Amino acid sequence: MPDDLHEPHPDGFEGLPWQQSVSTGKALAYGGVVIDPNGYLLMREVKNHFDGYVWTFAKGRQDKGESPRQTALREVREEMGIDATILSAIPGDFSGGTTINRFFLMLTDRGTPDLTFSNRETERLIWATPEEAKRLIAQSTNSKGRQRDLAILQAALALLPAEPPLKRAMARRTDWQSKFMPAARVIVPLETRYSLQEMATIIRGSLPNSQDDKWFIFYEDGVLHCHRSWTGICIFRVHFRPCDSGWQAWQVEINRHSGQYTATYEHEDLALLDTIIEHLLIHGPVEPTVDGFAQALLQSTQPGYLGPPQVVGDLLQELFIAIVEQRKGTVERGAALAVIKKLSVIFSEDTEGYIRMPGWHSEQQLGKALVHGCNLDEDYCEGENLCCLVAEGLAALQLKIGELLRGFEADDNAQWERDALPQLNELHRFATAVMLGTNNVTHPGITLRDFIWK
Repeated sequence: MPDDLHEPHPDGFEGLPWQQSVSTGKALAYGGVVIDPNGYLLMREVKNHFDGYVWTFAKGRQDKGESPRQTALREVREEMGIDATILSAIPGDFSGGTTINRFFLMLTDRGTPDLTFSNRETERLIWATPEEAKRLIAQSTNSKGRQRDLAILQAALALLPAEPPLKRAMARRTDWQSKFMPAARVIVPLETRYSLQEMATIIRGSLPNSQDDKWFIFYEDGVLHCHRSWTGICIFRVHFRPCDSGWQAWQVEINRHSGQYTATYEHEDLALLDTIIEHLLIHGPVEPTVDGFAQALLQSTQPGYLGPPQVVGDLLQELFIAIVEQRKGTVERGAALAVIKKLSVIFSEDTEGYIRMPGWHSEQQLGKALVHGCNLDEDYCEGENLCCLVAEGLAALQLKIGELLRGFEADDNAQWERDALPQLNELHRFATAVMLGTNNVTHPGITLRDFIWK
């Protein structure tokens, strides 16, 4: 008998809260509300704002032979360019103009999506807090679709344990070692019910923070996976489904491999499972508790850690896109300023779902780098706090981007992809290096004023 057995994937409508057909005569469509581990929402801008939609979620009708899960995952892949992981079905049918829409809550790493992703259906992507997502959805002029998307957003947020950004991130299979449950297992029916808020804490899972923590727990597609943290052995797989009062744990698979788990009495297993869910998940810590060294190591690997060039570059890319779109007249005039305000807070405070580098994100380090790299007035900047210095540096960057765009517009022989884009990309690399303190290596002797239209 194998020591582990590949987990079966639910098919069709198994474990889903929906009927297979609807009586309204409208077609069914399936999609995904995609979040990162801290609860930020991935939104897509609709190409040419088709049918009055500006920012929305990925969804579409089923292809022949597809299950709801397959349709939703395919639509997210086609319209956002990513392979996400299903966390849970979002209960409810959401009516649009021509379809009844059903959604899954999905998870992806912060750095996975390319925010510049574009195709015939999508213009670009953006990460947003719930409040930012509401404002983005409000830009749609299709009133029925706007109200539908706001309802979907609220239903998705109800599956999260708190208002994002989450202080304690969602656990993912890839966060820790884990093995599949062996073929030697028993299946026990359950009738335990949980409220919506309790279920949200269960979906978050639990990541071990020290050697004393015995469990690694994550939730995927309606199933709670409980693994021993030291060995990765799977002890329980708990199956959930929506019910009238919230959610129900209706079945648990229990490891019975004698070389992995020695317990044999179901009542002891169920008592242990109840303790895990009640104490580690429902009443577990709201914030992570980690020792100093482990905390530093954990921070450096978090998707929102402001150390990797990819993370910093993606943030600055938002400003470049806003300035270009603002110049084209496709966004409001204050769009770039709004991004500058947002980034100034992210790089100066640990309050936006990002983690700053100890020692670097200070007036004495990053602040001085911005003054020099962006040619800011040293006397004017003397005594200013980091938030102000970041804002000044980004404002100087905004002016330089505008200067290059004006140079492109005045050059009758210039082409966007051949001439403008390479110069903007190099400016973006320089700005990223300044924010990381590596510009003396990547661009020695270069400052912002050295970037001129060529």
